[in-house]
Amino acid sequence: MRTVFFILSLFLGPASAQTVANDSVGTTTAPVPVDPPPGTPHTVSLVPLGGRTSPVLSGSYVGFSIEWTHIDDAIGVGVGASAVGNLGTAPIVAGLMGTLRNSSGGWPINVRIGGNSATKLWWHGSTLPRLAQSLWAVTPAELQILQQFCVTTFARLTLTVPMLSPNPAYAVEFLTKGVLVNIASSNIFAIEIGNEPDHYEKNARRPPGYTFEMFDAEFSTAHAAILAAIGPSYEYQGPAYAYQWTEPSLVPFMMSQNGTKYISFHKYGQQGCSTATNPDTVTPLTLMMDPAPDEYAWLQPMGDVAAGRNQTLVWGEGGSSSCNGTTGVSDTFVSALWTIDMLLEMAYRGVQYASISGAGQTNYAPYAIDPALGRITARPTFYGMVMAARVLRGDGSKVFRAPVDGGWAQDGNSTKTWGVFHADGDVSLVVIVKTPDAFSVTLGGATQMPTVTCPGNAKPQGFVSRMMVNASTQPLSATSGITVNGQTWDGSLDGLPVGAYTEEVLDPATGTLQVPGYSVAVLRVGCQAGLAGIQYVPPPAATIAPAPLLPVATPAPPGGWNGNVTTGVVPTGIPVNDGSGSPSPRVGALVGIGIAAAVVLLGAGLFIAGLYSRSHRRVAEGDQHPHPFADGSPYLGKRGGEIV
Repeated sequence: MRTVFFILSLFLGPASAQTVANDSVGTTTAPVPVDPPPGTPHTVSLVPLGGRTSPVLSGSYVGFSIEWTHIDDAIGVGVGASAVGNLGTAPIVAGLMGTLRNSSGGWPINVRIGGNSATKLWWHGSTLPRLAQSLWAVTPAELQILQQFCVTTFARLTLTVPMLSPNPAYAVEFLTKGVLVNIASSNIFAIEIGNEPDHYEKNARRPPGYTFEMFDAEFSTAHAAILAAIGPSYEYQGPAYAYQWTEPSLVPFMMSQNGTKYISFHKYGQQGCSTATNPDTVTPLTLMMDPAPDEYAWLQPMGDVAAGRNQTLVWGEGGSSSCNGTTGVSDTFVSALWTIDMLLEMAYRGVQYASISGAGQTNYAPYAIDPALGRITARPTFYGMVMAARVLRGDGSKVFRAPVDGGWAQDGNSTKTWGVFHADGDVSLVVIVKTPDAFSVTLGGATQMPTVTCPGNAKPQGFVSRMMVNASTQPLSATSGITVNGQTWDGSLDGLPVGAYTEEVLDPATGTLQVPGYSVAVLRVGCQAGLAGIQYVPPPAATIAPAPLLPVATPAPPGGWNGNVTTGVVPTGIPVNDGSGSPSPRVGALVGIGIAAAVVLLGAGLFIAGLYSRSHRRVAEGDQHPHPFADGSPYLGKRGGEIV
């Protein structure tokens, strides 16, 4: 009955008027008016439900995952960023990274470079036989873009190396001749070995019957070879399961891979692939039902095992829906609400680092190039990431479920109440409202609120932050008009927020927190207004003298490989970066003498267009990977994880 009530309320409930003080110049504002007036407030406690809190979170908890094929358009100055030796980081991207860093007390943003493109990665300077599925060339200049990105933004990188071949020579060569020649070691957070091995068999990368035990042996071989080649100074990450092996094989992987500190898995909220044949089409309504209250209970014991072994659980890749996301859902305001809720859910279950996918030309991208404007713009998902970072306030926070009216989650999943203990002694209440109706809460008295001690015995205050959207109709589908603390990134030319940072002041002992429909409100009980103070002072930028660009290598002859007992024609011509739609001018191909230049350009253009089209084609429906909560809802997708 709760699910039915929730669905009806989404469609039939009255819309709330939402007024945002965008032009305020102060640090506080009057409470946001709510229409209709709230009824009897709900009572919320800041004592953890069931006594459980999350592990202590890093200040770098909120991070990104970017494909190798999107270095140019997600980190550089736009499509073709690496042209003519331009190794700069786009000013807007630098500003967006600075916004997240400032929202979390100055802690560096972790950026994972990996995904399916890591499996298909081909090191341009390689002397090894090129494999049939090694489609995407990575060049020295792209690695130099990553190095400059770290110098500019203080970001740290998790770099995924390929396991397309069981022979670790490919990963070792890429690291020793590419990565470590062009990227300072201090800018590398971890080296991730492989990507989504539970899809290797499906994608013809391993023979039928490929098992976890086979992968585990290959991972051990690769890890040992890399360690022997580059020494013990680096941390490692894996296994980057898509989903299929996560529940049965994540703990066995932890137990067998003692040298792997960061234990990664992938999880997408909804099934975004092959919607033409998928009966459970992704909509704003289905996304609002995710994550359901007990959907990720299966993950919690894995986080506990990791913590007990001094390993760290990492949500290595994820977004609102798989396969580049869903237009009208992943790129709208509903994804911002989903992002906050899912980041807190993952933290509660034991995840200590998270990487939101797609900072490139994808529907779920937190930022992307707007073709109409011709520049990078922030997407709604980015607002959710900023709000989550401001909720957590840097290093040392712990997440818990804040009981509401003695339970947790109203009407199934329509309203979530999270709590956060902060390292400085503050405590926050987070209210996420997923219906059009307003929701109001009061704290349950002194016995339901931890003691917050302020300097000089000053009385703690309540500081209210909000994420809202200024849309009178269909707010969930809005792509602009979103604000966090009264600030927006609409129209920003430097990636920094537009407008003054605002908070409301509310007496936490006697006041009522009013939360409009389709919005997030945070009541922080603390001593000082404003963003978290700087907790992290970055070291001097680690620089490296880039090696000269390698001459163009003649592609190695086609070669069979026994990873799946398959041979294939090696791609020839100009290696391109998937997603850019244009070849890198650094990379050329040997052409026959006497062929006219016009013919060469035409042929190359047709070849690139073909690769671009093929790389962006939707993947056909494959095996069904059961979504852990699908049986309880006809609206959830039947698969989890990235579908590649």
